[in-house]
Amino acid sequence: MVAVLLGVAGVVLHFGVDIDASYPGLLMMVAVLGGIVYSQGTVLRAGVRFPAVALAAVMLVPLVSLYQSGNWAARAAVAQANGDYAEAAGDFAAAHRGPVYNPDYVNAEGIDWYTLAGLGGKSAAQDSALALDRAHEAQLQDPYDGQNYQLEGRVLAGKRDFGGAVKALQRALKQDPLDHPGYALDLATFQLLGGDQAAALKTARAMLALYPQSVVDNRNLDQTIRPILANLETLIGNVDLQQGDVAGADAAVKRALELDKNSLRGRALEVQLKKKLATGL
Repeated sequence: MVAVLLGVAGVVLHFGVDIDASYPGLLMMVAVLGGIVYSQGTVLRAGVRFPAVALAAVMLVPLVSLYQSGNWAARAAVAQANGDYAEAAGDFAAAHRGPVYNPDYVNAEGIDWYTLAGLGGKSAAQDSALALDRAHEAQLQDPYDGQNYQLEGRVLAGKRDFGGAVKALQRALKQDPLDHPGYALDLATFQLLGGDQAAALKTARAMLALYPQSVVDNRNLDQTIRPILANLETLIGNVDLQQGDVAGADAAVKRALELDKNSLRGRALEVQLKKKLATGL
């Protein structure tokens, strides 16, 4: 019985850490293991006392909640793929309605509201407010996840509150300064929009320094790394061009396109640079 109970505990831990009870087959395996415990108890004691049955019922509560939450999240992912962000937001809201769920679903709902706000329309202000509310709720549940602060920063930037957006992204980078160069790209962008070119350049260069070619090559499975780093290089190049540093802008373009030959921002900067060189202005 001890061995079987340890097996149940291991599977339950696997649900909570890795898969959010998304696979019915594993839930059924837990039920089978629970039945073995019940039957052994019957053989050993000619019956099972009420506390054991009650404990089994209590254990089902988080498992069922996680399973339902995972199903709603899967539906939300399908709705997102179809471009129906309102339905996706509703599905993610259902995914974090139970007693046990992944806090990332709160952030995911917020991202859908943020996307809807960016599309405009009569409900844009309300959608933006909902996105900000979900960002704050996600921060309360998981204060160590940088993506929750990134969402807050993007919402605030959409409201033209670049000071607040910068603070939020600084908190995001504080939580995870290495693995998410997208945080630095957002922060540098908001600093530029707020008029602080020096801070934007410092942010971009500090992140790029963490990603020499050897690191970029090592992170080859993450398809987002190169485009984001290329955009950071392009941001630097655009500032250089605005300041009249043609050589700096040219070097930034070359680095950006080496990182991502399909970079739209890199190509756009390349066109601007060629025009400037052609006109001599």
